[in-house]
Amino acid sequence: MLIPLLVVAGTGVVLLAALAWGRRLFTGTRSVDESFWCPWKHQPVNIGLRIDAWDGRRVDVERCTAFVPPTAIACDKRCLDREALRAAGEAKP
Repeated sequence: MLIPLLVVAGTGVVLLAALAWGRRLFTGTRSVDESFWCPWKHQPVNIGLRIDAWDGRRVDVERCTAFVPPTAIACDKRCLDREALRAAGEAKP
């Protein structure tokens, strides 16, 4: 009767440790494609983003159709900041 309780408690401890230290132990990103109106280039764009696997934070822009070739990104990547993108989009003429 004691062994199942220890297994459950041990599993809980391992899961809590993974939540607490997981970001430092297991870093990672994933690719996501998005399309939107770029308020700085004044055109619709398709972009490839790197997203943090833990919190969904935008980390980098890999490609953007506003540039030729799309991997030659020559801007300050303000689209990584969702709030700046939203504010700029609301201010468009």
